[in-house]
Amino acid sequence: MSAIEKKLDKEIQRLVNIAFEREANRRLQNMSDSFDDWKNDLLGGSELLSLVQEFVRGQADRMFGMYDSLDPKLLIARAVVEGFLNENEIPKMLRDFIKKTIILMKEQGVFP
Repeated sequence: MSAIEKKLDKEIQRLVNIAFEREANRRLQNMSDSFDDWKNDLLGGSELLSLVQEFVRGQADRMFGMYDSLDPKLLIARAVVEGFLNENEIPKMLRDFIKKTIILMKEQGVFP
């Protein structure tokens, strides 16, 4: 593997990590809102526990599975479409490589 390929792979992993953190933060904010509702007696304890269980078994499991199994370049394209990454955060060489995927996802609504 050339030095350029190594640098690109490192950058891809960095971007995937950023996207993961931003997506996790967004999803956890929704859970935080549910905890706030519980603290303000707008939501019962059993309802909150059900939401937590649903979150862990649903959203969190799907998110971990997606980030563990999909091609990192596809994850980056998805992150752009979902708003977790801005295109200007992506190096031009990589941005050019995934541009068609981004366009397809925006036009077709194709999201893993």
